[in-house]
Amino acid sequence: MNPMDTTRAPAACPSEEELVEYFRLRLPEPQMRAIEDHFSGCELCVEQSRAVFEVLVELDSWTPESHGAAVRREAFVAGLARAEAMEQEGSEWQSRLSLWRKQVARAADGALELVISASGARIVTETLRDLVARGGLQFEPIGAARGLAEQGETAGPVTVLSVEQPDVRVSVHEGKRVVVTIGSWPTDRLTPGILVIDTGGEQPPLRLDLMRRADGAWETEFTRERGAFMVLFAPTERKQ
Repeated sequence: MNPMDTTRAPAACPSEEELVEYFRLRLPEPQMRAIEDHFSGCELCVEQSRAVFEVLVELDSWTPESHGAAVRREAFVAGLARAEAMEQEGSEWQSRLSLWRKQVARAADGALELVISASGARIVTETLRDLVARGGLQFEPIGAARGLAEQGETAGPVTVLSVEQPDVRVSVHEGKRVVVTIGSWPTDRLTPGILVIDTGGEQPPLRLDLMRRADGAWETEFTRERGAFMVLFAPTERKQ
């Protein structure tokens, strides 16, 4: 006799509900052993149990946080591809964005989430840390912005500052005008750049160069009316 008998009566097979309880160790011991004995002679149930187990692994690993991170990462990769396609063929930025997209594991030099609504703006410093390279920029609210950040969105100025060097400041004015300032930048590094990606994918990505001011600092600004946006600092490399 074939040791894996696929002709056993369906009534003898455990239901999907029983398989779920089996994998979650919620059945009485005698019933657990009976299902295991059944697996030894029913190939159909072995295959079904594998499918049930794979679904359970996905369900048990799902959390609102992990789902949100997956959505942001998907928007990040899609935004990189769209930004690359918008650049002039053969340009320096097309090459940099292409490399960034193909080597996403390099991640960004820094990342923030910007939320703009009718009531004002909010800068979130925690949600995009999985997109930032090890040793990348970390931000925290400063001054009055710390209390405003805890209260939620505000129409007043909101500012976050990098915890360590280089000195990087991101501020939102009038609830929609975003100013990014870098106090100093290594001369042997490529010019820093900002990529703004609409998390919802409705607006095209915006790539910005930071311009050097007379005092040596770098600065750029942009305006967004409403939505959730990722503000990403493009990875920089040493000049060739």
